[in-house]
Amino acid sequence: MSMIISGLLTVIVFLVVPVLIGMLANAFRRKKHFSIPLFLVSGYGVLFAFFELLVLPFIYLKLSFTLMVWIYSVPVALLSLFSLYLHRRILLEKFRGIPKFFRGLPWCAYLAAALILLQTLTAAVRMHVDDDDAFYVATATTTVETDTIFQYDAYTGLPYEELPSRYVLSPFPVWNAMMSTLTGLHPAIIAHTVMPVFYIPLAYAALFLLASWLFEKNRTNVWLLLFFAALIQTFSFYSIYTGGTFLLVRVWQGKSFLANILIPAIFYFCIRTMNQRKTERKDWLLLAAMMGASCMVSSMGIMLAPIEVGVMGIVMYLMHRKLHILAYGAACCSINLICAAVYILIR
Repeated sequence: MSMIISGLLTVIVFLVVPVLIGMLANAFRRKKHFSIPLFLVSGYGVLFAFFELLVLPFIYLKLSFTLMVWIYSVPVALLSLFSLYLHRRILLEKFRGIPKFFRGLPWCAYLAAALILLQTLTAAVRMHVDDDDAFYVATATTTVETDTIFQYDAYTGLPYEELPSRYVLSPFPVWNAMMSTLTGLHPAIIAHTVMPVFYIPLAYAALFLLASWLFEKNRTNVWLLLFFAALIQTFSFYSIYTGGTFLLVRVWQGKSFLANILIPAIFYFCIRTMNQRKTERKDWLLLAAMMGASCMVSSMGIMLAPIEVGVMGIVMYLMHRKLHILAYGAACCSINLICAAVYILIR
């Protein structure tokens, strides 16, 4: 019975809540479009950005991990319930239209879905042991067991004499610990079994958004792109440094989340935000959330994401000659610049 409850909680916190938060984040745009991949990706961006802003003060003030979980979970739960109430009619309508949706899919969609499902099941069932478990999974376990955040060294169990500058600004293992607390599953199970089930499809959801923009209304080409991308990823283990390797065997690490999900997602939101004649400020807020999420998952995201936004901003400025693109783009990178400054000070 406890495993069934844990399974239901896992689906809720890893899938239902991000979709509802993503729906709420996109609810007040003038151009509304119902897209589960969009809601899922933007929902995770908002959740990760909120987590980054909340957990950093808890680390430096040495506050309780349990208190952080409560302060994070209660507002997220209330916002999710509000989103469910706000979108109850359209959700019911879309749920009734699921059979029609599947009948309208092109043939290549089933090939792509089958290959993505095979990758997901393989990653979840066939465990890959990685040296980084010694820090990432051990840090999550230490967080749960000691009810502290980055106060004990996961390698030795001794109190930190100084905070690990490389990881403290990107507390992705603490996210793992929080998911463990909310679902009742061990952090190792969350990392090696649960995260692949949800994060591998999430990576293809981000790619789906890019493909939909590239091919507009040609759904056949969108699904063909996903199929060939999944096919390439399947045979990408010719090096330990490829994106496919990180996606299929190390997706539970923050740097994999950055490379396979957030970098494509930021590229999509840059195009969506900067390439409009009448830019909606709400889109800039979503891009800012993605930037905060990039800081949370990996220290590399602190600088890689602003470089991506900066290059896209310059290109779009040269195309449209609108100065606000550069100004808003710089504002979206503010959290990254603050984290970079803090990193230099504590290193």
